[in-house]
Amino acid sequence: MNRSLRALLPALALTLLAVAPTLAKRDEMPPLPAGVLAPDFTVAGWTGAKVHLADYRGKIVVLDFWASWCPPCNAAMPHLQSILDQYKSDIVVLALCVQDSPDDASKWIRSHPYTFNYALDTSGDSDKYSPIMDDYHVWGIPTTYIIDQNGSIADGHVTMSEQEIVTAIRALGAQTETERVKPERLSALRSSLQDGERAFTGVITGKSDDNLTLQMDATAILHPTGEVEEFDKPRKKKILITKTTRLQTGKTDATQTSIDIGAHVNVIGVDHGVGKSFTARVVMIYK
Repeated sequence: MNRSLRALLPALALTLLAVAPTLAKRDEMPPLPAGVLAPDFTVAGWTGAKVHLADYRGKIVVLDFWASWCPPCNAAMPHLQSILDQYKSDIVVLALCVQDSPDDASKWIRSHPYTFNYALDTSGDSDKYSPIMDDYHVWGIPTTYIIDQNGSIADGHVTMSEQEIVTAIRALGAQTETERVKPERLSALRSSLQDGERAFTGVITGKSDDNLTLQMDATAILHPTGEVEEFDKPRKKKILITKTTRLQTGKTDATQTSIDIGAHVNVIGVDHGVGKSFTARVVMIYK
């Protein structure tokens, strides 16, 4: 057997364990489209209380269909926890266990350190799709949906990646815990602004190969008047780094420091208008 094919077999086997039971019973279904109202449901919570989806209105809900016997579901859990830890003020992770026994699910939950809101869908089993799975077009797990603050589908599909989830919740205005205190840092930069300059705060989401053009999700701006304006949703900004741009890590100049994707930054410079680039004079990098 080809060596590269042999190396792929374990990962392929894990995927088939999760998807094969459902594929055997029905064809792949398209996910619910963005904009439709998420089907409401009431199920048992792990602690015994009822879980009603509509009770989470006003929050971004990451609805994850999983089972204790599903290796890909297990592999995705640390990534979901990482997202929850970073965005816990704005999101709820509702881990809905399907096609599983309450005993197996409870044993799994007790043995893992995750802090999700757990719920158990007991209206189906390993040989039967539940009405909730039908409503959400679940043909394989893990399937994840992002539900917006008004209860509508924003995104979702089977095996949704961590980056896809983060992109979807940030598009709905979710901010990390660190970002939430950044506008206060902006206020302290008023005396640093030169004529015509502004300051943005946000997260780096992309960069060019030479690191001279950065893509930023800006969450607030400091105007020349000293007013700090927080955005309801992150605004995309293109940041230009010149030879004279000063990079700072904390209070230390570090002109050779690279700016990594995911870095939290304050950027001082000249804004050339909506949809145009921002020429950075100073970039303050927060680890």
